[in-house]
Amino acid sequence: MIINKKLKEVFGVVAVIVVLIIAQRQLWVTNKLMVSHDSIIWYGIFSYFVDCLHQGFLPLWNPFMNCGEIFFLNINILHLLDITTLFLIFIGKFVKIDTLVLYHYDLLLRYIIFICGGYLFFRHVAKYKISAFIAFISLSFSSLAVSYLKQHAFILAFYLMPLILLSILKFLEQQKPKFFLSTVFLLGVALPSYHAMFIISSVSVLLMCIFLSRALPAPKFTMFLKNYKVCLGGFFIFILLTIRLLPVYLTYTHNVIPVVRIFEIPSGAYSLPTDFFSLLVPYSFMLHFSNWYSMSESFLYIGLIPLLFAIIGLCFSRHKYKLGFLFTAIIIELLMLGDGYPVYQLFTKFFPFFSIIRNMHTFGVFYIFCLVFFTCIGADVVMDWLHTSKIGFYKMPIIFSVSFICLLSLLINNHLFNIFLPLLKICSLSASNSMFFIKGSIHTFFTIYFRSALNILIFVVGTVIIFPLLTRPRININIKYFVIIFFILIDLLMVNHTIYKFTTMPRDYTAFPSNSKIAYEDYRLPEFFPKPYPYAFGPAMRKIFNAYSIRIPRRSTHFYEMKDFYTFINSSRVSGEVKDIIMGISVPKLRLVRSAIVTSPNKIIEELQGMDANTLKDVVFIEEAIPFKYAHLKRDFGSLDSRGAPGGKIEVTTFNPNEIVIDVYADEDSFLYYSDGFDKGWRVFIDGNEGKVYKTNIAFKSVIIDKGSHIVRFVYDPRFYKFGLFCLLAGLLGSATIFSYWVFRWRRNS
Repeated sequence: MIINKKLKEVFGVVAVIVVLIIAQRQLWVTNKLMVSHDSIIWYGIFSYFVDCLHQGFLPLWNPFMNCGEIFFLNINILHLLDITTLFLIFIGKFVKIDTLVLYHYDLLLRYIIFICGGYLFFRHVAKYKISAFIAFISLSFSSLAVSYLKQHAFILAFYLMPLILLSILKFLEQQKPKFFLSTVFLLGVALPSYHAMFIISSVSVLLMCIFLSRALPAPKFTMFLKNYKVCLGGFFIFILLTIRLLPVYLTYTHNVIPVVRIFEIPSGAYSLPTDFFSLLVPYSFMLHFSNWYSMSESFLYIGLIPLLFAIIGLCFSRHKYKLGFLFTAIIIELLMLGDGYPVYQLFTKFFPFFSIIRNMHTFGVFYIFCLVFFTCIGADVVMDWLHTSKIGFYKMPIIFSVSFICLLSLLINNHLFNIFLPLLKICSLSASNSMFFIKGSIHTFFTIYFRSALNILIFVVGTVIIFPLLTRPRININIKYFVIIFFILIDLLMVNHTIYKFTTMPRDYTAFPSNSKIAYEDYRLPEFFPKPYPYAFGPAMRKIFNAYSIRIPRRSTHFYEMKDFYTFINSSRVSGEVKDIIMGISVPKLRLVRSAIVTSPNKIIEELQGMDANTLKDVVFIEEAIPFKYAHLKRDFGSLDSRGAPGGKIEVTTFNPNEIVIDVYADEDSFLYYSDGFDKGWRVFIDGNEGKVYKTNIAFKSVIIDKGSHIVRFVYDPRFYKFGLFCLLAGLLGSATIFSYWVFRWRRNS
């Protein structure tokens, strides 16, 4: 009997996920559509990573973007090492699945983990199973069900958050070591990400509010003493899982380690006060689309019926976590509004690292999660009322009427405010455009008034029918079950359908431009934007070398700043011809150079202003002294000539992002210049003997070679980060060992 109940519960959860996939079948099943906006921009990162893994190496460097740059120290792409992504890539290797489809399912898998974790959390806090299930449906089909497709950071930041909260609360409530281990493991997996501060902020605020509201006792220190081995082991695993954040932090905060530094775009994407109207006006975002200045990507709709439960839960529930979640929701709401509000300023004052967060509307995921928590406990309150007869059915119409009037007044006020100006513009059209006026009026009526009125009707009818059906707390697969689900879903699916059109686009493929230099071919290319190259990792996805790294937020959405390189590339006093030679655009990326000038980066830019382009082809600028043996290669500005490059031959025999092997023949001692980005992690081996890599021409690299034939091997070897990857593997193996031990002990005791 117990197994039967569990199977019914699992069946209900699976059914909801299946309905979600079927509702978006053009994306998940038929693959006729693909996601748009940020998600598809960052598909380039995913594609590059998958291609490298399928060829048998882990990409640590990206030679295609910005004349070469560090790949894994980019704080925005650390989530590629998540277990979910690695699992799907492993599966995709054997089933030969399209990379774009694989990327889509990576997003879907994270969303499924998020909503299933949410269900487990609601089952923990709910008094009745049906309350947890109502909350689960509300969360699964809220605006998040579609909006995360447009802004992938929604799920990348929070997909493990419900499980983290569940483990923390169970640990604090039961004081058991196994929940401590699960907490540190989940935090260790979630934190090494660009979105770590979303997790840290949200969880910290919630715990602080719960403790201040005295809903939980502080953990007893004696528990840690009694289980010090487990606690030390958990702490050690946490360090192993998160230590790879340290080189990223150094990258983000220092100019020295490494030379290439990440910068942050100063303008962020925040939520707006008008976004919160979407909680009450299911189609207000349709009006937002006509005025981009009054909207963000924070679609916060959870459904009218779930919202009514949330209001009841907020007003009447005595749940021990209620005040904690209420205060948290208020703080998160103010954080979502950005740096113009004091809460954000307070956070950045005490937590400076918090300032790296740009897209504050990503907090909307946690905000919706808090609202659905109140939906869960509100459903508990309603069933308590019905079971104990504390409120008679003759009083229910009064509650419905009051709720309906309140919602209707808010709906009308918001609609009148938003529609007044568009209607005024329509009415001001000339008589010759009367047909356009009629069409516009009909469109406005059906898309806004009619659909919103339909939602209100569904809300009223649904609440009148659903409340009596909630008298049975057990989930049964019968007509009552389907009626409850129907009235909640029909409203949410209508809204999701509208947002779905906005967040997806037709899938199309395009061929390589004929004049592009390609490292190797890849015909799985989506036309994700009409201007692909300026966007982040577009060249990496297409395997096309790109020399420019332009610090303009609207043109480039990645965050690298090559030290001194931006000063050079944006200098109006340096000619474009000179820039093309330095970056290997008008000349080969690999070439032999006869002489070098030792000087500082600041002087390099000054000297380049008046230098002849032909002379520049035979000289490089380095920042370190060269050995006495090669003193004849050293020049000063007064002794430069334009004899041209030394004679010789260069042939690339091996090329991948982390390594390049070159057969070189030089008629005389020379510099082998490679216009690929410099970093302290680069090493060079000449005929098997390690040489020195010189930082050359502001941001690139070169090596001295003797006269004759040589095999030159450049290898990118960031030892600190490799150590972090080794620690990650050790942490995962340690976690798997501990988990297996707990399962074995549980089975033996049972």
